[in-house]
Order: sequence, then C-alpha cells, then structure tokens
Amino acid sequence: MSAPTIALQAAAFSALAELGDKTQWMALSLALRWRKPWVVLGGVFLGTVAGNLLLVAFGGWVSGHLGSPGRWLGLAFLGFAAWMLRPEPSTPPAKQPLGRDTGLLLWTAGAIFLADLGDKTQALTLALALRHPAEGLWVALGGTLGSTGADALAVFAGAKLTARLGRLPLKVASAAVFAGYGVFLLAGGGS
Repeated sequence: MSAPTIALQAAAFSALAELGDKTQWMALSLALRWRKPWVVLGGVFLGTVAGNLLLVAFGGWVSGHLGSPGRWLGLAFLGFAAWMLRPEPSTPPAKQPLGRDTGLLLWTAGAIFLADLGDKTQALTLALALRHPAEGLWVALGGTLGSTGADALAVFAGAKLTARLGRLPLKVASAAVFAGYGVFLLAGGGS
C-alpha cells in the first residue's frame, strides 16, 4: 500500500471515529461559546497533531521491538465499532476567561490533546501506525486531517446536523464502517 493511500485510509477512519466523539462535541462547544471558529479549529489541529505524532512514534517503536501485530487489528476495529456505540457523557468544558486569540488557541489545543488521550481516534492511529510502521508520518498526517476535518464539520455545521439527525445515527453509521473493516481484516483482507 502506498504512503498516500495509507494517509487517506487514516484520514477516512479518523474522520469516522471522530463523528459524535467527545472531542468533536468539545470543539463544537468551544466554537459556540467563544464564536471564534477559526481559532478553535486551529487549536483542535495543534492538539490533534501533537497527540498523533506521539502515537506514531510509539507505534514505530513497538513494531520495531515487538514485531508486526498481525490479524489482531481486525479485532481492534471490531472493538472500535463497539466503542462507537457506547454511551458517552457530554459535558461542556469550563468557561475560561480568555481575552486573546492566542490564549484561546493554546487552551483549545491543550484541552483537545488531553480529551483525546486514550480515545478511539488515538487507538485507531496507534493501530494504523503498528500496521504501517515505516509510514508513521503519513498515518499521523492522515489521522490529523481526518479528525480535524470532522471537527471542522462540528465547528461550522454541527449544530444544524445534530439538530436534524441526532448523535445516534452518526455513531451507528461510524460503527458499521469499523465493524465492516474489522471483519475484512479478520478474513485476511489487507494483509
């Protein structure tokens, strides 16, 4: 698989994993609260890229020291599908007294970085980094663009979309895609 194809795969799966996720809801809440969507989106991008770079470095180290993960990735994707359907509490972040865009940008980046720790998008990025250790930067790039793109959807159009569809249809559609890919991997596809 070529490096750009790996990046596209990472982007697509990260975007799907981010739909209805707590970090997407956080991005929406921050944008609605401070009405500075571009600053919030910049913070989302910085927080996501920092987390993804750490993950692909770790994934490269694991692959180099422990070998290829094999077909257990199929089980991981089925786990992502189940994770998509679990109930998540939706609590907005505490309001911070920020007067400058730089403070809002950095606060958003830190909040997104912390909120994403151990999240399904990070588990997905790690799984892809383990599967393609030589293409870690492409995985990080794709994962960052996919997650940030999904968060941009929330920031700019999320309120209208969720008012019409609700969270459940978005989560179910994402879970179906992950389950399908998990079954594909377990059946020996993509090896």
